[in-house]
Amino acid sequence: MVRNGLASEDYLNPKQFFKRTSLTGNLTGLAAEVIRRLYGERTQTSPVFNLAT
Repeated sequence: MVRNGLASEDYLNPKQFFKRTSLTGNLTGLAAEVIRRLYGERTQTSPVFNLAT
């Protein structure tokens, strides 16, 4: 829905989204791991992520 512009303003506006959302330690770590992988860095962890809410 975000990609198609059909989500609520809370999700379409990045400033509003991050104003209302706090990054947990685990989410911050996951984001850092994804960025390292995108830059081609190899780590000891699997390149496949299993996410659960």
